[in-house]
Amino acid sequence: MALVFFPLISLLLLLLVRTDAQTVGNLTVGASLSADENSHPWISPSGDYAFGFHQLSSDKSLFLLAIWYNKIPDRTLVWVNSYGILRLVTGLQVAVKRLNTLVHGHAEKEFKTEVNVIGQTHHKNLVRLLGFCDEGENRLLVYEYLSNGTLASFLFGGLRPSWIQRTQIAFGIARGLLYLHEECSTQIIHCDIKPQNILLDEYYNARISDFGLAKLLMLNQSQTNTYIRGTKGYVAPEWFRNLPISVKVDVYSFGVLLLELTCCRKSVDMESSSEERAILTDWAYDCYLEETLDLLVENDVDAQHDLAKVERFVQVAIWCIQEDLSLRPTMREVTQMLEGVVQVPAPPCPCPYASTA
Repeated sequence: MALVFFPLISLLLLLLVRTDAQTVGNLTVGASLSADENSHPWISPSGDYAFGFHQLSSDKSLFLLAIWYNKIPDRTLVWVNSYGILRLVTGLQVAVKRLNTLVHGHAEKEFKTEVNVIGQTHHKNLVRLLGFCDEGENRLLVYEYLSNGTLASFLFGGLRPSWIQRTQIAFGIARGLLYLHEECSTQIIHCDIKPQNILLDEYYNARISDFGLAKLLMLNQSQTNTYIRGTKGYVAPEWFRNLPISVKVDVYSFGVLLLELTCCRKSVDMESSSEERAILTDWAYDCYLEETLDLLVENDVDAQHDLAKVERFVQVAIWCIQEDLSLRPTMREVTQMLEGVVQVPAPPCPCPYASTA
């Protein structure tokens, strides 16, 4: 059974919060909140945390989430809105994602099973799922909070991250995907690898977020419905060809992301001064063929002095973005090539069909 109730908390449990009064919806923070028969306490898959949920008034975008855990205070109260913005009242910092999908019957049971699988994944390059809520029609996922935000903000912000930082982030993402594909108890295909779904901890280590959500969001879809998940610019060609979806879609997306990390720019830049540079995957392959890889990192002194690694990263990326998915490497092979454990063979043209059309 994927969801069990915390045995030490009664249904009449009071959630005590800090005493300075704040009004949120129709509930005053600083008063007590009772869990009744319609709002059972529930625990995380790991058993480390227990949660309580309370809807505020008729506005479904406002709710209270209570969290009990072992390490810091006994009781913590957080309220968030439907956009996932949280206000921490005291104690543990968390991030909350609200799923806008309804599941019933068999799909509801599968939802709990899948969330349980996600909750049991433990890897230093994954964002940890602390728990989930399935109170009535509410579907909430509670994650650990990471202070340095997304890779997108870090990579495409005003200051260029160092070459060493970018290479370490690439290694971390590769290892996290390898774990999801081959090392956790149930294989997980992410389906939406992009800079916005990579978070950075206090030491700027890469942590993959939102893994496992693709299957959760498709539980209410027909199995014959080829609903495309992912983000434009990172989506593998097989999504559009009614082909079976495998871990190779993540490999493709990682290849695009690896080029972004290498060049410190977005995969699509329609405002580029040169049309040939607008699509990063095309430009990178052209530079590789013409042996002008220095152009990809022309404003990066550290990368300019490490062109051997730049070439290795670009070669691996080209293998990852092969249109023919059978040519794409596994994430284990990708990790070995990135780390220099094995030699990277010369990659073929990633889009042979387009080039011969």
